[in-house]
Amino acid sequence: MRLKPMDLNGITYRFGTFELQPRRRVLLEGGTPVGLGGRAFDLLVALVEQRHRLVAKDELFGLVWPTTAVEENSLTVAIAAVRKAVGDDAQRQAVIRTVAGRGYQFVAPVDDGAVQVAEDHAVPADPALSTRPSIAVLPLTNMSGDIDQEYFADGISEDIITNLARNRWLTVIARNSSFTYKNRAVDLRDVSRELGVRYVLEGSVRRAGSSVRVTAQLIDATTGAHIWADRYDRALDDVFAVQDDVTGQVTAAIRPAVFEAEQSAIARRPPENLDAWQAYQRGNWHFGKNNADDNRRAQDFYRQAIALDPHFAPSYAGLGLSILDDGWIHATRRLEDVAVSALEIAHQAMSADPLDAQSVDLLALAFLHLGDHQAALENSRQAVALNPHDTDSRATLGAALVFSGRHDEGIAEIGYGLRLNPRGPRRYLALCDSGWAHFLAGRSGEAAAIARRVAALEPRYPSGHRLLAVSAAELGQIAEAQAALRAAMQCARPDFEVYTEKRAPWVRPMDHDRIVGALRKIG
Repeated sequence: MRLKPMDLNGITYRFGTFELQPRRRVLLEGGTPVGLGGRAFDLLVALVEQRHRLVAKDELFGLVWPTTAVEENSLTVAIAAVRKAVGDDAQRQAVIRTVAGRGYQFVAPVDDGAVQVAEDHAVPADPALSTRPSIAVLPLTNMSGDIDQEYFADGISEDIITNLARNRWLTVIARNSSFTYKNRAVDLRDVSRELGVRYVLEGSVRRAGSSVRVTAQLIDATTGAHIWADRYDRALDDVFAVQDDVTGQVTAAIRPAVFEAEQSAIARRPPENLDAWQAYQRGNWHFGKNNADDNRRAQDFYRQAIALDPHFAPSYAGLGLSILDDGWIHATRRLEDVAVSALEIAHQAMSADPLDAQSVDLLALAFLHLGDHQAALENSRQAVALNPHDTDSRATLGAALVFSGRHDEGIAEIGYGLRLNPRGPRRYLALCDSGWAHFLAGRSGEAAAIARRVAALEPRYPSGHRLLAVSAAELGQIAEAQAALRAAMQCARPDFEVYTEKRAPWVRPMDHDRIVGALRKIG
């Protein structure tokens, strides 16, 4: 294997108890992700890479914001954020030293490990050579006719790149490469060929008075097909809040759009000719059908993907989640049994990649189904830290909060996830958990309204009908409660327990008593 000089972004930098991984855009302390905004992260990388010398303020602006006009105060704020993240401060200056009037220098001892990287880690020049998806985010076009709006358009583009890079199954082209197309009329086929990507995200920003419109579209650059597009109209009261909101929604929309496009391309291929990524996506396709037979087929493909590539963590996560669905949604296996199986698979996923948000989310879900609220909370928070715009992780954190008794916190977390992905096919699960939160908090009217929405979205989901049964019973609407309980029973196999008299592991005893008390009102 031929070696070439290391692209610095491929190095892991270690200082103190911290690890900085620029390519993965993650800062770890003792193996745990540290929250750090995109601009502050880029500043930290720049200082570490230039640690052998003092870097002037003007030069830092060029390194961190080469095409963006920002105020000097932004640098001060970013420096403070970095110092807070790494346990430094302006008095100690054990990590970052300030030289008044001149600039900054990273002064903590750094171990950067190897100095070379294998050439085959590079993105292939032809996207057809790589079966896993790759994407370039082109800088959004400023349509406002106001040069001062460039920073806003560039900021959204930069944040989308940062957030997409958290999806470890997705190859995301670095900002320095994608921004070379700024203010250029380009053929997306050329972008695809030059950067070696299959997908390109492009868009525009237009400001009018106190409002702003952001458009974005995802294109398969190898075919020219439009995969996804949306428009975001916002009041520009707080520039950074709008930037975060739009960035989050775009990022959350990309994953299902790419998955759907990948599955369409793979569906026509014979199962025996699939590689690991393709088998994983075929499993996702069956999993999305949301029925017991397809769920079993999904598990077959996930196992095929694992056999082909034991180091690809999402295949384990898909397998574990589909096994949980055997008990939780399809009612073909006992919940205790599937939770134990999912926990074992989650540990295998973590061994394959401990920084994969889907794997950590599966671990949290397994603990929740086994009734270990503390472990569920800890792991779901870690999953969110690894990928803040993963709506599944947000839903798991919300459920863990709800069933540990922190009802309103859970509702807020679930609400945020639903705003990120309001049309997700599994949104009824998170919506139902928010309904249980209202019921357990004594708000049966709100719970009943949500339960009716859940039943309309997925009439085969037994928990939605149970929620309607207990909330309607507490409201004195006995006929509706009786009908909902019959519907819950019809969703399950005759030998499957619907958890009336028996307490579900994730439900606290005091909450179980409340549920049983409501059911007894039905008669």
